[in-house]
Amino acid sequence: MKFLLDQNLSPLTVSFLRKIGINAVDIRDVGLAGKDDKDIYAHARDHNMVLMTFDKEFGHFYMSQKDLPGLIIIRMHPQTLEKINNTLKKFFSTVTEQKIKDSIVIVEEHRSRIRPIKPE
Repeated sequence: MKFLLDQNLSPLTVSFLRKIGINAVDIRDVGLAGKDDKDIYAHARDHNMVLMTFDKEFGHFYMSQKDLPGLIIIRMHPQTLEKINNTLKKFFSTVTEQKIKDSIVIVEEHRSRIRPIKPE
């Protein structure tokens, strides 16, 4: 499973996820820096990638189109690099890719919520 990380996540988080075995791609590495959310969403869809972001607007796209392999929305404050990386490490150590597939996932510091979305 490939994960496309939105530009609101640090490139250091992309590197961190790669180190723990997650196939993570930064949108800056695929020429999407500064692009519209619809372009980012389309890239994730076209390349069969789970989109990871802080931006809850992507949830609206996903719920209406249901055509991504999954969506992860991170909700935490403050959004420090250490807190984000530690939370994602814990999340990926406890959740299988099968749970993420065809789901919208809300990741918070002390919990995650997974809602399966039936693709159309």
